[in-house]
Amino acid sequence: MTENLFVCGTLLPELVPDHLRGFMRSCASVGEAFVSGRLYDLGKYPGAILDTNATERIRGWIYQLPDDPAVLLSLDDYEGIDRNDESASLFIRQRVKATMATGEKVDCWIYTYNRSVHLAPIIDGGDYLQHLAARNVNDG
Repeated sequence: MTENLFVCGTLLPELVPDHLRGFMRSCASVGEAFVSGRLYDLGKYPGAILDTNATERIRGWIYQLPDDPAVLLSLDDYEGIDRNDESASLFIRQRVKATMATGEKVDCWIYTYNRSVHLAPIIDGGDYLQHLAARNVNDG
């Protein structure tokens, strides 16, 4: 069965860390998509919180994962998943239906933030790249 991954932060094609570029190159690019929820600014990275009832959407990208479990395990490690204690994980990996620009629904994995976002600002529009660009303009 084909596995897909929806990314909306530091795993976006423009932001992938050097040490994960090889893994991400082994994934086929599917395209831009959205999920229902809110994206929060956590400083060095964003945190997605899913909410199927939300009017807000999170913009991201879908990758088709290779048939190699090492890729997903490496990404789990990067996202701070504790395989022995999910409650201790910084992010958790869960299933979501992402919507492509064509309206097609695609089953995906997504990493969602596993801590409180009480004090974190919402990223307006749910677009992390746009948020970073605006932040850099305001800082410069």
